[in-house]
Amino acid sequence: WRRSGLHRLLRKGGARLCQRLALSRPYRAAGGGTGRTCQIVSSPASIGSWGAGIMKAWHRYAITIALALVGGTAFAVHQVRGGLNDGRVSNGPWETGKSFGSVDASTLTRAKVALSGLMALPAKEAMYFLATRDSDGRALDGRCTYDVRGGELDGRWWSVTLYQGEGWLVKNAANRWSVPASAVTADAQGKWAFTVSPDTQAGSWLPTGSVKAFDLTLRLYYPSVGVIKNPEKAKLPVIERKGCA
Repeated sequence: WRRSGLHRLLRKGGARLCQRLALSRPYRAAGGGTGRTCQIVSSPASIGSWGAGIMKAWHRYAITIALALVGGTAFAVHQVRGGLNDGRVSNGPWETGKSFGSVDASTLTRAKVALSGLMALPAKEAMYFLATRDSDGRALDGRCTYDVRGGELDGRWWSVTLYQGEGWLVKNAANRWSVPASAVTADAQGKWAFTVSPDTQAGSWLPTGSVKAFDLTLRLYYPSVGVIKNPEKAKLPVIERKGCA
């Protein structure tokens, strides 16, 4: 131990280490009333005890930090993957938020938008309405057939797109994923309709691919000021279930 020279190294830096680390086990105070001088207890047993204590402390800190990181990450993912609830308003089967696409959007809402990528434009350019249920409150089911009916929407252009959770388009043989305003024919009263179904339909048709659950996103481009301020009062399409396979 003494031949190794380790005790001399420890004695040389012992006082400074004692002051900085304030460790009492490997050191003992020595000399005067200043309290500035320390002398290391240079025995293998004391050094081993000190090292073991430091290692145990670091293990506890490491485990605590790891658990905090895992827990915090899991909570953040759960929050971001949750629904868009910031300032949410309902209009029949459709939902949107007054803060979407505005400077008032919270950090959480911005993170959710960044994840889905479905609500990237400012509100004055586009508003997004999401439907996960029909007009009777039943969850949208890809094995069922629906009529989507509406009239003139208060904006320059609109489209309805079908997704299967978290912004994924549904694979289908017809390669159809959206119905734009130009694809429907309005009657004399300005009313129009299209079908959402797993089976081929006459007229405007949006296939579901028979998925278990889906949602519809209505994009209203360049909406009026009235729609932006009061989306819950806008005239939006109804979603009516006709039957299920």
